[in-house]
Amino acid sequence: MISENDETYLHNFVYWFLCRVGKPMKTTIELPKNLFIKAKRYARAHRTTLKALIEQGLLLKLAEKGDVAPFKLRDAGVNGKGMNPEFRDASLEELRDILYKERGT
Repeated sequence: MISENDETYLHNFVYWFLCRVGKPMKTTIELPKNLFIKAKRYARAHRTTLKALIEQGLLLKLAEKGDVAPFKLRDAGVNGKGMNPEFRDASLEELRDILYKERGT
């Protein structure tokens, strides 16, 4: 549960961020009906808006560390000895022409 101090901090941070970084963006989201009803009740009970509740939830989720695994490029190497001898001395333009010959370009 978020304490009142955390809510104040988040509200102030969102205000600071929006004033200094840029204007808010408008979007439309679709929520399951029962989630929407629960969120509206929660917002009303905590004297806030659904918009502020969504902003707080997004900020908290995005602040989590380690949530996303770092990107790792797979090894796409081949176990051969480089290019076929017929292509080894070809320029990029010649390779392009060979690769796209069947495509009419």
